[in-house]
Amino acid sequence: MAALGAFPTLAELDARTQALVRQAAADPASAAAAARVEVTPLGRSRSGHPISLVSLGDGPRSALVVGAPHPNEPVGCAAIEALIDRLLAGPAAWCGHRWHFIKAIDADGLRLNEGWLKSQRAPADYFRAFFRPAFARQPEYSFPLAAGARTFDAPTAENLCWQRALELTRPQLQVSLHNADVGGAFYLVSRDLPGLAAALAAQPAAAGLTLNTVGEPFEEMPAFAPGVFGFPDTVAMAAAGGYSGGDSSARFAATRYGTFSLVCEVPMWDDPRLRDAETPLGRSERDIAEETGRWAADALSALAPHDAGALAAAARGGAADAAEVLAALEEERGKLPAVAAAATRLAARPGAGRALSNAEAALREGLARFAVARPLALLARLARAGGAGGAAPAPGADAALADAEAALAARLAEMGGLAPVPLEVLVSLQVDAVLTTARALADGA
Repeated sequence: MAALGAFPTLAELDARTQALVRQAAADPASAAAAARVEVTPLGRSRSGHPISLVSLGDGPRSALVVGAPHPNEPVGCAAIEALIDRLLAGPAAWCGHRWHFIKAIDADGLRLNEGWLKSQRAPADYFRAFFRPAFARQPEYSFPLAAGARTFDAPTAENLCWQRALELTRPQLQVSLHNADVGGAFYLVSRDLPGLAAALAAQPAAAGLTLNTVGEPFEEMPAFAPGVFGFPDTVAMAAAGGYSGGDSSARFAATRYGTFSLVCEVPMWDDPRLRDAETPLGRSERDIAEETGRWAADALSALAPHDAGALAAAARGGAADAAEVLAALEEERGKLPAVAAAATRLAARPGAGRALSNAEAALREGLARFAVARPLALLARLARAGGAGGAAPAPGADAALADAEAALAARLAEMGGLAPVPLEVLVSLQVDAVLTTARALADGA
Protein backbone atom coordinates (compact mmCIF):
# COMPACT_ATOMS: atom_id res chain seq x y z
CA MET A 1 0.00 0.00 0.00
CA ALA A 2 1.00 3.64 -0.38
CA ALA A 3 3.22 4.96 2.40
CA LEU A 4 1.61 7.33 4.86
CA GLY A 5 2.76 10.94 4.61
CA ALA A 6 1.05 12.03 7.83
CA PHE A 7 -0.43 10.49 10.94
CA PRO A 8 -3.40 8.29 9.96
CA THR A 9 -6.91 9.04 11.16
CA LEU A 10 -9.17 6.35 12.54
CA ALA A 11 -11.08 6.22 9.25
CA GLU A 12 -7.84 5.81 7.30
CA LEU A 13 -6.69 2.96 9.52
CA ASP A 14 -10.02 1.20 9.06
CA ALA A 15 -9.94 1.75 5.29
CA ARG A 16 -6.46 0.24 4.98
CA THR A 17 -7.58 -2.82 6.93
CA GLN A 18 -10.59 -3.27 4.67
CA ALA A 19 -8.41 -2.88 1.57
CA LEU A 20 -6.06 -5.59 2.85
CA VAL A 21 -8.97 -7.98 3.44
CA ARG A 22 -10.37 -7.28 -0.03
CA GLN A 23 -6.98 -7.92 -1.60
CA ALA A 24 -6.62 -11.26 0.17
CA ALA A 25 -10.13 -12.36 -0.86
CA ALA A 26 -9.93 -11.19 -4.47
CA ASP A 27 -6.52 -12.55 -5.42
CA PRO A 28 -5.27 -15.89 -4.04
CA ALA A 29 -1.84 -15.04 -5.45
CA SER A 30 -1.62 -11.70 -3.63
CA ALA A 31 0.80 -10.96 -0.82
CA ALA A 32 -2.14 -10.54 1.56
CA ALA A 33 -3.47 -14.00 0.70
CA ALA A 34 -0.02 -15.56 1.02
CA ALA A 35 0.37 -13.98 4.45
CA ARG A 36 -2.98 -15.44 5.59
CA VAL A 37 -4.48 -12.07 6.50
CA GLU A 38 -7.34 -12.39 8.98
CA VAL A 39 -9.39 -9.81 10.91
CA THR A 40 -10.97 -10.78 14.24
CA PRO A 41 -13.45 -8.51 16.07
CA LEU A 42 -12.36 -7.86 19.66
CA GLY A 43 -15.17 -5.58 20.83
CA ARG A 44 -16.06 -1.92 20.76
CA SER A 45 -14.76 1.30 22.24
CA ARG A 46 -16.61 3.42 24.79
CA SER A 47 -18.46 5.18 21.97
CA GLY A 48 -19.12 1.97 20.03
CA HIS A 49 -16.32 2.03 17.45
CA PRO A 50 -15.27 -1.50 16.43
CA ILE A 51 -11.83 -2.61 17.60
CA SER A 52 -10.31 -5.46 15.60
CA LEU A 53 -7.26 -7.69 15.53
CA VAL A 54 -5.43 -7.84 12.19
CA SER A 55 -3.31 -10.99 11.83
CA LEU A 56 -0.80 -12.08 9.18
CA GLY A 57 2.32 -14.13 8.67
CA ASP A 58 3.09 -17.57 10.07
CA GLY A 59 5.50 -19.17 12.48
CA PRO A 60 5.77 -21.05 15.76
CA ARG A 61 5.70 -17.85 17.81
CA SER A 62 3.11 -15.10 18.24
CA ALA A 63 3.58 -11.31 18.39
CA LEU A 64 0.99 -8.69 19.38
CA VAL A 65 1.63 -5.05 18.42
CA VAL A 66 -0.65 -2.31 19.79
CA GLY A 67 -0.98 1.25 18.48
CA ALA A 68 -2.30 4.35 20.29
CA PRO A 69 -2.05 3.03 23.86
CA HIS A 70 -2.05 6.76 24.58
CA PRO A 71 -4.12 8.52 21.91
CA ASN A 72 -1.94 11.63 21.75
CA GLU A 73 0.87 9.30 20.65
CA PRO A 74 -0.04 8.29 17.07
CA VAL A 75 3.40 7.38 15.74
CA GLY A 76 2.70 3.72 16.44
CA CYS A 77 -0.42 3.75 14.25
CA ALA A 78 1.73 4.74 11.27
CA ALA A 79 4.46 2.30 12.33
CA ILE A 80 1.95 -0.57 12.33
CA GLU A 81 0.97 0.23 8.74
CA ALA A 82 4.64 0.28 7.74
CA LEU A 83 5.29 -2.96 9.60
CA ILE A 84 2.35 -4.66 7.88
CA ASP A 85 3.74 -3.56 4.52
CA ARG A 86 7.15 -4.95 5.50
CA LEU A 87 5.66 -8.29 6.58
CA LEU A 88 3.74 -8.66 3.34
CA ALA A 89 7.10 -9.11 1.62
CA GLY A 90 7.02 -12.74 2.72
CA PRO A 91 8.24 -15.31 5.26
CA ALA A 92 11.77 -13.92 5.52
CA ALA A 93 10.31 -10.83 7.22
CA TRP A 94 8.17 -12.73 9.71
CA CYS A 95 11.02 -13.71 12.08
CA GLY A 96 9.21 -16.96 12.82
CA HIS A 97 6.10 -15.18 14.16
CA ARG A 98 2.42 -14.94 13.37
CA TRP A 99 1.87 -11.19 13.76
CA HIS A 100 -1.23 -9.62 15.31
CA PHE A 101 -2.05 -5.90 15.33
CA ILE A 102 -4.48 -3.61 17.11
CA LYS A 103 -4.00 -0.49 15.04
CA ALA A 104 -5.51 1.96 17.55
CA ILE A 105 -6.58 0.52 20.89
CA ASP A 106 -7.84 3.92 22.13
CA ALA A 107 -9.98 4.58 19.08
CA ASP A 108 -12.11 7.28 20.72
CA GLY A 109 -9.06 9.06 22.06
CA LEU A 110 -7.38 9.02 18.66
CA ARG A 111 -10.52 10.57 17.16
CA LEU A 112 -10.33 13.35 19.76
CA ASN A 113 -6.76 14.11 18.65
CA GLU A 114 -7.56 14.21 14.93
CA GLY A 115 -7.60 18.01 14.90
CA TRP A 116 -3.80 18.08 14.84
CA LEU A 117 -2.87 14.84 13.04
CA LYS A 118 -2.69 16.46 9.57
CA SER A 119 -1.12 19.72 10.79
CA GLN A 120 2.44 20.98 10.39
CA ARG A 121 2.91 19.66 13.93
CA ALA A 122 3.87 22.90 15.61
CA PRO A 123 3.36 22.59 19.38
CA ALA A 124 0.49 25.11 19.05
CA ASP A 125 -1.28 22.76 16.60
CA TYR A 126 -0.81 19.83 18.95
CA PHE A 127 -2.14 21.59 22.03
CA ARG A 128 -5.17 23.05 20.25
CA ALA A 129 -6.58 19.53 19.77
CA PHE A 130 -4.74 17.69 22.57
CA PHE A 131 -6.43 14.89 24.49
CA ARG A 132 -5.03 12.20 26.77
CA PRO A 133 -7.32 10.29 29.16
CA ALA A 134 -7.02 10.28 32.91
CA PHE A 135 -4.62 7.56 34.04
CA ALA A 136 -7.19 5.01 35.21
CA ARG A 137 -9.07 5.42 31.91
CA GLN A 138 -6.08 4.57 29.74
CA PRO A 139 -6.20 1.14 28.06
CA GLU A 140 -2.49 0.69 28.81
CA TYR A 141 -2.99 1.03 32.56
CA SER A 142 -6.42 -0.42 33.35
CA PHE A 143 -5.57 -4.12 33.55
CA PRO A 144 -6.61 -5.91 36.78
CA LEU A 145 -4.17 -5.35 39.63
CA ALA A 146 -3.82 -6.61 43.20
CA ALA A 147 -1.19 -4.98 45.39
CA GLY A 148 -1.78 -5.87 49.02
CA ALA A 149 -4.91 -4.06 50.14
CA ARG A 150 -4.96 -2.03 46.92
CA THR A 151 -6.93 -3.60 44.07
CA PHE A 152 -8.03 -2.33 40.68
CA ASP A 153 -10.72 -4.00 38.59
CA ALA A 154 -12.25 -1.28 36.42
CA PRO A 155 -11.06 -2.09 32.90
CA THR A 156 -12.08 0.28 30.15
CA ALA A 157 -13.99 -1.08 27.16
CA GLU A 158 -10.78 -0.78 25.17
CA ASN A 159 -8.76 -2.61 27.81
CA LEU A 160 -11.20 -5.53 27.63
CA CYS A 161 -10.45 -5.70 23.90
CA TRP A 162 -6.73 -5.78 24.69
CA GLN A 163 -7.26 -8.55 27.24
CA ARG A 164 -9.18 -10.56 24.64
CA ALA A 165 -6.38 -10.09 22.12
CA LEU A 166 -3.87 -11.43 24.63
CA GLU A 167 -6.07 -14.43 25.36
CA LEU A 168 -6.49 -15.17 21.64
CA THR A 169 -2.85 -14.73 20.67
CA ARG A 170 -0.93 -15.70 23.84
CA PRO A 171 2.08 -13.84 22.44
CA GLN A 172 5.73 -14.47 23.10
CA LEU A 173 6.27 -10.80 22.14
CA GLN A 174 4.03 -7.83 22.93
CA VAL A 175 4.86 -4.33 21.67
CA SER A 176 3.05 -1.25 22.94
CA LEU A 177 3.98 1.59 20.58
CA HIS A 178 4.32 4.86 22.48
CA ASN A 179 5.88 8.17 21.63
CA ALA A 180 7.12 11.02 23.78
CA ASP A 181 6.81 14.74 23.20
CA VAL A 182 10.50 15.61 23.56
CA GLY A 183 13.72 14.31 25.05
CA GLY A 184 15.05 11.68 22.65
CA ALA A 185 14.26 8.00 22.17
CA PHE A 186 14.35 5.27 24.81
CA TYR A 187 13.16 1.71 25.32
CA LEU A 188 11.53 -0.48 27.95
CA VAL A 189 12.01 -4.25 27.86
CA SER A 190 10.86 -7.07 30.13
CA ARG A 191 14.34 -8.49 30.71
CA ASP A 192 17.90 -8.28 29.47
CA LEU A 193 18.06 -10.57 26.43
CA PRO A 194 21.61 -11.23 25.18
CA GLY A 195 22.67 -8.45 22.83
CA LEU A 196 19.25 -6.79 22.64
CA ALA A 197 19.88 -3.76 24.87
CA ALA A 198 23.07 -2.83 23.03
CA ALA A 199 21.37 -3.23 19.64
CA LEU A 200 18.43 -1.05 20.63
CA ALA A 201 20.65 1.61 22.25
CA ALA A 202 22.52 2.05 18.96
CA GLN A 203 19.44 2.60 16.79
CA PRO A 204 18.46 6.23 17.65
CA ALA A 205 21.89 7.61 16.68
CA ALA A 206 21.72 5.72 13.39
CA ALA A 207 18.38 7.45 12.77
CA GLY A 208 19.80 10.88 13.64
CA LEU A 209 18.06 11.10 17.03
CA THR A 210 19.40 11.47 20.54
CA LEU A 211 19.12 8.74 23.17
CA ASN A 212 17.18 9.58 26.32
CA THR A 213 19.27 8.08 29.12
CA VAL A 214 16.82 9.18 31.84
CA GLY A 215 13.70 7.32 30.67
CA GLU A 216 10.56 8.01 32.67
CA PRO A 217 11.88 10.69 35.03
CA PHE A 218 9.50 9.93 37.91
CA GLU A 219 9.80 6.12 37.96
CA GLU A 220 12.38 3.70 39.34
CA MET A 221 13.58 1.54 36.45
CA PRO A 222 16.63 -0.72 36.09
CA ALA A 223 18.93 0.17 33.19
CA PHE A 224 20.26 -2.59 30.91
CA ALA A 225 22.13 -0.17 28.63
CA PRO A 226 22.03 3.61 28.13
CA GLY A 227 18.44 4.40 27.15
CA VAL A 228 17.21 0.80 27.62
CA PHE A 229 15.31 0.16 30.84
CA GLY A 230 13.20 -2.42 32.62
CA PHE A 231 9.54 -1.68 33.24
CA PRO A 232 8.43 0.13 36.41
CA ASP A 233 7.01 -2.16 39.10
CA THR A 234 3.29 -1.36 39.10
CA VAL A 235 2.62 -3.51 42.17
CA ALA A 236 5.22 -1.64 44.23
CA MET A 237 3.93 1.70 42.95
CA ALA A 238 0.33 0.81 43.83
CA ALA A 239 1.28 -0.51 47.26
CA ALA A 240 3.19 2.71 48.00
CA GLY A 241 0.06 4.80 47.38
CA GLY A 242 -0.69 7.67 45.04
CA TYR A 243 -1.18 5.33 42.07
CA SER A 244 -4.67 5.55 40.57
CA GLY A 245 -4.52 3.03 37.73
CA GLY A 246 -4.39 -0.70 37.19
CA ASP A 247 -1.69 -3.00 35.96
CA SER A 248 0.36 -2.27 32.86
CA SER A 249 0.05 -4.33 29.70
CA ALA A 250 3.64 -5.51 30.19
CA ARG A 251 3.22 -6.91 33.68
CA PHE A 252 -0.26 -8.33 32.98
CA ALA A 253 0.95 -10.18 29.86
CA ALA A 254 4.10 -11.44 31.60
CA THR A 255 2.11 -12.74 34.57
CA ARG A 256 -0.63 -14.41 32.53
CA TYR A 257 1.24 -15.63 29.47
CA GLY A 258 4.97 -15.30 30.10
CA THR A 259 5.11 -12.60 27.42
CA PHE A 260 8.19 -10.49 26.71
CA SER A 261 7.20 -6.84 26.17
CA LEU A 262 8.85 -3.95 24.37
CA VAL A 263 8.05 -0.25 24.45
CA CYS A 264 9.84 1.99 21.95
CA GLU A 265 9.41 5.65 22.89
CA VAL A 266 10.29 8.08 20.10
CA PRO A 267 10.14 11.90 20.33
CA MET A 268 7.74 13.90 18.16
CA TRP A 269 9.96 16.98 18.47
CA ASP A 270 13.71 17.38 18.40
CA ASP A 271 15.75 20.03 20.22
CA PRO A 272 19.24 20.64 18.81
CA ARG A 273 20.48 21.46 22.30
CA LEU A 274 20.12 17.77 23.21
CA ARG A 275 23.25 17.11 21.12
CA ASP A 276 25.39 19.52 23.15
CA ALA A 277 26.39 17.75 26.33
CA GLU A 278 29.64 19.71 26.70
CA THR A 279 28.79 23.43 26.71
CA PRO A 280 27.87 24.77 30.17
CA LEU A 281 24.64 26.72 29.92
CA GLY A 282 25.34 29.14 32.74
CA ARG A 283 22.15 27.98 34.45
CA SER A 284 21.93 25.46 37.25
CA GLU A 285 19.50 22.72 38.15
CA ARG A 286 18.26 25.08 40.87
CA ASP A 287 17.51 27.78 38.29
CA ILE A 288 15.47 25.40 36.14
CA ALA A 289 13.70 23.87 39.14
CA GLU A 290 12.67 27.31 40.36
CA GLU A 291 11.50 28.20 36.86
CA THR A 292 9.46 24.99 36.70
CA GLY A 293 7.82 25.91 40.00
CA ARG A 294 6.85 29.30 38.57
CA TRP A 295 5.38 27.64 35.45
CA ALA A 296 3.27 25.34 37.62
CA ALA A 297 2.09 28.29 39.73
CA ASP A 298 1.21 30.27 36.59
CA ALA A 299 -0.85 27.36 35.27
CA LEU A 300 -2.67 26.94 38.58
CA SER A 301 -3.48 30.65 38.62
CA ALA A 302 -4.93 30.45 35.12
CA LEU A 303 -7.02 27.38 35.96
CA ALA A 304 -8.25 28.31 39.44
CA PRO A 305 -11.02 30.85 38.66
CA HIS A 306 -12.86 28.62 36.19
CA ASP A 307 -15.55 25.97 36.68
CA ALA A 308 -14.44 23.25 34.29
CA GLY A 309 -17.39 21.08 35.31
CA ALA A 310 -19.84 23.73 34.15
CA LEU A 311 -17.97 24.07 30.86
CA ALA A 312 -18.15 20.30 30.33
CA ALA A 313 -21.87 20.27 31.11
CA ALA A 314 -22.44 22.98 28.50
CA ALA A 315 -20.48 21.17 25.75
CA ARG A 316 -22.49 20.83 22.55
CA GLY A 317 -22.65 17.61 20.58
CA GLY A 318 -20.37 15.45 22.72
CA ALA A 319 -21.30 15.12 26.39
CA ALA A 320 -19.46 11.80 26.76
CA ASP A 321 -16.33 13.24 25.15
CA ALA A 322 -16.56 16.34 27.36
CA ALA A 323 -16.75 14.13 30.44
CA GLU A 324 -13.53 12.40 29.36
CA VAL A 325 -11.82 15.74 28.73
CA LEU A 326 -12.98 16.97 32.14
CA ALA A 327 -11.60 13.89 33.91
CA ALA A 328 -8.28 14.36 32.13
CA LEU A 329 -8.19 18.06 33.00
CA GLU A 330 -8.89 17.47 36.68
CA GLU A 331 -6.13 14.89 36.88
CA GLU A 332 -3.59 17.08 35.06
CA ARG A 333 -4.58 20.06 37.24
CA GLY A 334 -4.09 17.86 40.30
CA LYS A 335 -0.51 17.10 39.28
CA LEU A 336 0.58 20.74 39.29
CA PRO A 337 1.05 21.12 43.07
CA ALA A 338 3.21 17.98 43.01
CA VAL A 339 5.24 19.44 40.13
CA ALA A 340 5.78 22.61 42.16
CA ALA A 341 6.69 20.65 45.31
CA ALA A 342 9.15 18.47 43.41
CA ALA A 343 10.73 21.59 41.93
CA THR A 344 11.16 23.05 45.42
CA ARG A 345 12.86 19.86 46.62
CA LEU A 346 15.17 19.80 43.60
CA ALA A 347 16.15 23.43 44.11
CA ALA A 348 17.05 22.78 47.75
CA ARG A 349 19.08 19.60 47.39
CA PRO A 350 22.90 19.59 47.63
CA GLY A 351 24.59 20.11 44.29
CA ALA A 352 21.64 21.93 42.74
CA GLY A 353 23.88 24.88 41.98
CA ARG A 354 25.93 22.93 39.43
CA ALA A 355 25.84 24.48 35.97
CA LEU A 356 23.96 22.30 33.51
CA SER A 357 24.98 21.55 29.95
CA ASN A 358 22.73 22.53 27.07
CA ALA A 359 21.58 18.91 26.74
CA GLU A 360 20.69 18.55 30.42
CA ALA A 361 18.77 21.82 30.43
CA ALA A 362 16.89 21.00 27.22
CA LEU A 363 15.66 17.68 28.62
CA ARG A 364 14.50 19.15 31.93
CA GLU A 365 12.88 22.23 30.38
CA GLY A 366 11.12 20.26 27.65
CA LEU A 367 9.52 17.78 30.02
CA ALA A 368 8.38 20.53 32.39
CA ARG A 369 6.91 22.81 29.71
CA PHE A 370 4.83 20.06 28.16
CA ALA A 371 3.61 18.90 31.59
CA VAL A 372 2.29 22.31 32.63
CA ALA A 373 0.82 22.98 29.17
CA ARG A 374 -1.49 19.95 29.21
CA PRO A 375 -4.14 21.16 31.69
CA LEU A 376 -4.19 24.58 30.03
CA ALA A 377 -4.85 22.98 26.64
CA LEU A 378 -7.63 20.83 28.10
CA LEU A 379 -9.34 23.82 29.74
CA ALA A 380 -9.18 25.74 26.46
CA ARG A 381 -10.69 22.74 24.69
CA LEU A 382 -13.62 22.59 27.10
CA ALA A 383 -14.17 26.34 26.78
CA ARG A 384 -14.32 26.09 22.99
CA ALA A 385 -16.65 23.06 23.10
CA GLY A 386 -19.48 25.13 24.57
CA GLY A 387 -19.60 27.28 21.45
CA ALA A 388 -19.41 24.43 18.95
CA GLY A 389 -21.75 24.57 16.00
CA GLY A 390 -22.16 28.33 16.23
CA ALA A 391 -23.94 28.23 19.59
CA ALA A 392 -23.40 30.99 22.12
CA PRO A 393 -20.45 30.20 24.41
CA ALA A 394 -21.24 28.78 27.82
CA PRO A 395 -21.20 31.26 30.73
CA GLY A 396 -17.60 31.84 31.73
CA ALA A 397 -16.24 30.17 28.59
CA ASP A 398 -14.75 33.34 27.11
CA ALA A 399 -12.83 34.16 30.29
CA ALA A 400 -11.65 30.57 30.70
CA LEU A 401 -10.47 30.46 27.11
CA ALA A 402 -8.63 33.78 27.42
CA ASP A 403 -6.84 32.79 30.63
CA ALA A 404 -5.93 29.30 29.40
CA GLU A 405 -4.68 30.52 26.03
CA ALA A 406 -2.63 33.35 27.57
CA ALA A 407 -0.85 31.00 29.97
CA LEU A 408 -0.41 28.40 27.23
CA ALA A 409 1.01 31.00 24.85
CA ALA A 410 3.76 31.79 27.33
CA ARG A 411 4.89 28.16 27.33
CA LEU A 412 4.52 27.83 23.55
CA ALA A 413 6.72 30.89 23.02
CA GLU A 414 9.51 29.01 24.79
CA MET A 415 9.17 26.01 22.45
CA GLY A 416 10.28 27.88 19.34
CA GLY A 417 13.49 25.87 19.05
CA LEU A 418 11.65 22.57 18.67
CA ALA A 419 11.45 20.93 15.25
CA PRO A 420 9.09 18.07 14.37
CA VAL A 421 10.96 14.85 13.67
CA PRO A 422 10.00 13.54 10.20
CA LEU A 423 7.36 10.84 10.47
CA GLU A 424 9.35 8.42 8.33
CA VAL A 425 12.25 8.63 10.80
CA LEU A 426 10.00 7.85 13.78
CA VAL A 427 8.25 5.02 11.96
CA SER A 428 11.51 3.46 10.80
CA LEU A 429 12.93 3.54 14.32
CA GLN A 430 9.89 1.78 15.79
CA VAL A 431 9.76 -0.83 13.01
CA ASP A 432 13.48 -1.56 13.44
CA ALA A 433 13.05 -1.93 17.22
CA VAL A 434 10.14 -4.36 16.81
CA LEU A 435 11.94 -6.57 14.29
CA THR A 436 15.22 -6.46 16.24
CA THR A 437 13.40 -7.68 19.34
CA ALA A 438 11.50 -10.37 17.42
CA ARG A 439 14.77 -11.70 16.01
CA ALA A 440 16.40 -11.67 19.46
CA LEU A 441 13.53 -13.72 20.86
CA ALA A 442 13.66 -16.13 17.93
CA ASP A 443 17.43 -16.56 18.31
CA GLY A 444 17.04 -17.31 22.01
CA ALA A 445 14.16 -19.78 21.61
